[in-house]
Amino acid sequence: MNITIHYPTKSNRNGKSRYRRHSLCLPAALIMLVLSFGASAQISVARVEAPPEVTIALPITYAAPAEESPSTLVLRFSYSETLIEVMEVVTTPVIKQGGKTLDYEVGSSIIAIVISGGTAPVPSGTLFYVMMRVKPAAPSGTLLQILNASSHGADRNAKQITLAVASGNIRVIDMPEKHSADTAADWEISMQELLRVIQLYNGIEFHCDTDSTDGYTVGAGDQDCASHNSDYAAADWHISFSELLRMIQLYNSPFRKYHTDAAAEDGFAPGPFGYTP
Repeated sequence: MNITIHYPTKSNRNGKSRYRRHSLCLPAALIMLVLSFGASAQISVARVEAPPEVTIALPITYAAPAEESPSTLVLRFSYSETLIEVMEVVTTPVIKQGGKTLDYEVGSSIIAIVISGGTAPVPSGTLFYVMMRVKPAAPSGTLLQILNASSHGADRNAKQITLAVASGNIRVIDMPEKHSADTAADWEISMQELLRVIQLYNGIEFHCDTDSTDGYTVGAGDQDCASHNSDYAAADWHISFSELLRMIQLYNSPFRKYHTDAAAEDGFAPGPFGYTP
């Protein structure tokens, strides 16, 4: 297939640009591939970072095409069973709002997912999260691939539709520091841990105490240590009301988990590693 490109050369006496034609010969198959990819239904598996042995919520996102939108999706993803533990698949409200249901089965190194129900097209958006953990055997820096394994769609007449699938991965990182309030060290803020932060808030001021569970005690005293992670807006050894509200937000996190986030003011964010609202 020939493509003609017109590009300006020197201007003529009237100040108008003169154009020269140049033809490029590209394989027709390549042109069709580029055009068809933009028009295809697209599945995207996220790329996330997480340490071993923490809960990961890996989002799977779908973008419906303008035409021939599938009403059913049959998805299969492969993963390393020796380094990844898949726990469950959790749907988002997008599935229910679209009048669809999701069924899944976790096999040997394969996750099989079917989204079906009615003849309406599958709606765009984050459809579900694959809840998983990286096993301790995976060293830091390892890139664990989540690959497409023969996924496809079907329209209302059961005609098969090709899906463009962007595979994802999990980059294994070192275990980061947990929140000061997370004394159980499980990446979850319990009611008891929240009440402890409320106690520090009500105490007006707090200080270091190596004999306490969280390393702090209410009242004036030695402050020659790192302040509590809830004391972030201004490290003044006092938890303000807005800082307390942030703690309540982490307590109410999706899936009851939180994770580190370098872009956040306090260094943390609601939801498991990989989670995106």
